[in-house]
Amino acid sequence: MDAEVIKRQAQDENTSPEILAKLSKSKDKEILRLVAGNPNTPIEILEKLSLEYDRQIKESLAANPNASLDVLYNLNIHYDYYIRRAATLIPKISLEIATILVNNLGCRGYSIRHIKEQLIKNTKLSDLILNNWRIKSLPKGEYLRVRTAIDTKKDAFDKDAMILALDLASYIRSKHIKSYRHNIFVSKLIEKLRRHSREANYINKNNSIVYFQIQEKLRELSTAVISEETTREIVETSSIYVKRLLATNPNISLNTIKELAKNNQSIVAIGVVRNIQTPPEILTKLLTNESYLVRQQIVSNPNVTVDILDKLKNDRNIFVREKVAQSHKISSEIIEELARDPVPLIRSAIAENPQTFNDILKKLINDPSLSVRAAIAQRKDISEEQAILLTRDPSNYVRNKLADNRHILPAVTKLLNTVNESNTVNDNWYRERLEAREKRRAEINEFKRLLGLIYNPDTSSEILDRLATNESYLIRQGVAEHPRTKLITLNKLKRDNNIDVREKVAANPNISSEIIEELSQDAMSMVRQAIVNNPQTTMTILNNLTSDRSDCVRGAIALREDISESIAIALANDPSAYVRQRLVCNPNILDKILELLSKDIDLISEEGNRSVQIEMIKNVDLSPQLFENLASSSSAKVRKEVAQHPKVPLSVLDRLKTDKDKYVRVEVAKHPRISLEIMEYLATDSINAKPTTQRFRGSSFGGLIDYHHQVRLAIARREDITAKAAFILSKDPLPQVRWVLAQNINIPLDIVMSLCEDSDRKVQDEAKKTLLARQNI
Repeated sequence: MDAEVIKRQAQDENTSPEILAKLSKSKDKEILRLVAGNPNTPIEILEKLSLEYDRQIKESLAANPNASLDVLYNLNIHYDYYIRRAATLIPKISLEIATILVNNLGCRGYSIRHIKEQLIKNTKLSDLILNNWRIKSLPKGEYLRVRTAIDTKKDAFDKDAMILALDLASYIRSKHIKSYRHNIFVSKLIEKLRRHSREANYINKNNSIVYFQIQEKLRELSTAVISEETTREIVETSSIYVKRLLATNPNISLNTIKELAKNNQSIVAIGVVRNIQTPPEILTKLLTNESYLVRQQIVSNPNVTVDILDKLKNDRNIFVREKVAQSHKISSEIIEELARDPVPLIRSAIAENPQTFNDILKKLINDPSLSVRAAIAQRKDISEEQAILLTRDPSNYVRNKLADNRHILPAVTKLLNTVNESNTVNDNWYRERLEAREKRRAEINEFKRLLGLIYNPDTSSEILDRLATNESYLIRQGVAEHPRTKLITLNKLKRDNNIDVREKVAANPNISSEIIEELSQDAMSMVRQAIVNNPQTTMTILNNLTSDRSDCVRGAIALREDISESIAIALANDPSAYVRQRLVCNPNILDKILELLSKDIDLISEEGNRSVQIEMIKNVDLSPQLFENLASSSSAKVRKEVAQHPKVPLSVLDRLKTDKDKYVRVEVAKHPRISLEIMEYLATDSINAKPTTQRFRGSSFGGLIDYHHQVRLAIARREDITAKAAFILSKDPLPQVRWVLAQNINIPLDIVMSLCEDSDRKVQDEAKKTLLARQNI
């Protein structure tokens, strides 16, 4: 038999199951794919084919309307994107398969477009989608859009529904919803702005559109005072996104608002109705806008009138009617009509509205929807009669909402006092809930009272002793640090389970030597650190803690001003650079310890790059000998800090002028206290160094310079430059150095004159400017 005939037979829905079973034994994958997609193929054959590894066969099986759940499970429908996509193409999808697809909406890589097609065509599937927890967890505005799409697009699938579906997919897949949506909006906006030269010129005259510039200008559109000419240009030429932002600006004129209201785009109309200056006449014209979002925003406008609300009370969209029901401007007639609305969402909004009068609430209190009754239970102005009726509500949800309402406490108290044991409704739940709430309130008040006692300096030691056994560690912590706490009480608290309590005991200056000795061996380093900081701790304990395993404990010892010389020497040789650095910060440290530490070059961390030597330079009043030691450091950063020190001796600067590190020599050249000899020596620093490809920052010309020449530049900028140093620099082979020297108004006049005849034109120009400035002086 011809292969094409076999394929047509495998694809034909009228082929008998027996023939399809024979064809399933073929080795041709194309034939197996057609058999897998044929609705007449027996279930046993489908289960057998579901074990195949070919992707196309699996997709055909997933699209087969007769495929059982076992077949789909074999195809890994929960995790395989292509199988889920194929399953959504089933013409009459079953509720079981739909449930699987809906519960996997949030899976990575899942395209929601196909399942959205099905939900719009299938009423049962629409309800299933809306009840899914992933959909319910969406932001309210997006959930309403999905709900509207389902309500209005059940019979046909069109472009608008597809857009809503893609929006929904974006929200589900995005972890950072607001940021994700905002970035999409801005990227689209930038793309639109690039296409319009006028908008580009308005945003940035140089046409260099960047992200943050667009954002700033767009924010200004909605708040700034803009001229009529610019406003007219935006209205005539800009994109709808820019127009919407302009429409929300309260500073635009009434004529501009009218022009923007004529725009057919709903996104611009939303901006118009959000503007607090939009008059009722324009709001009335926009009532016919096809977008429910525009009509919804009209209700929120402060200029909306009762007549406008009366027209919107019968709006075809439930969310517009809900917004009307929530408005504080609605009349009693609108309240009465919306209280009879068939949608529970509208009636709930009426029940929550503070303008709703008691006659309407009496009718709504027996409403079949529990959400309506729960809304009444949450009202602040709920009456005693309404509270009594709701305590006997058959729904636990309504009764719980009532119990959480603090404004019904007097009415409920009266009710509970008059409850008869023979009541058919069991009210024990309510009594227990109120008792639990009162108990919790009493516990909070008691805790506040105890806190007031422990922070009161006049509280007696007897009361503190009783509070030492309190369940709250915060109370025990306050007792441990109280100045009137007895030694017996502190002795009890020294072994408290909470480390914060033990820390406060260790910090208390009234503890005994026995408590100090015991807590100095505590397992927690913060307790031992508190012992170190306690003024009652003896040198013997401190000496023992110098070998503590925690750097923080040893660092705390190093900061104590009363440590002995032996302890200081031990800490100066500590393996931790952090401890040695803390020792340097001690103001009472001996000079010989500092001399020992001045040879320490270990770094504490690569981040801070603060060595013990640098810490010493910044925090210690150094002697000449320490300056000499630090200037001999192998670390260039240390030598640079020495060169920057305002009190560095001239002998040290004279030594550092020949330092091998260029950055150190630059700092010497900048130092205000260098001698004339050092200045003249540095004027010839690295004069023969070969320039690198680094461009000179201070020059308008594109000369090349190496950082070695920055030493000579620093000398050229000095106000106290000597005549000899200026003469040397005026003959410098590098034009940038001569250019900087020419800017110095303090150099001798004859050198300025010589620079006016320099071989470099830019040097000549600067020298002439300096000469003119000196003549004006």
